[in-house]
Amino acid sequence: MTRKTVIYEASLDVRLPPENIEAAYEELVHANSVEVISEERGILRVVEQVVATSPFDAFARAQRVTTAQLEAGDIEYYNVSHYFAEEVSC
Repeated sequence: MTRKTVIYEASLDVRLPPENIEAAYEELVHANSVEVISEERGILRVVEQVVATSPFDAFARAQRVTTAQLEAGDIEYYNVSHYFAEEVSC
């Protein structure tokens, strides 16, 4: 049995110290969308389009891309959590 791969749009919440929000925003501009949810609480919402076999796989792939970008920009002390993933193409 072959697994079907589709394009998902995965939304992630990135929580970090408020003083790092600008630097993180700059590192994450590669994403399809980056939105500041709460500057005071240090929350960004990132949307990535990824090819995956399931919503869980989509989240894992999007999380790896987001984490790599944050690490490349020397951003420390962050947490990436799942918000939602939806299929946009088959």
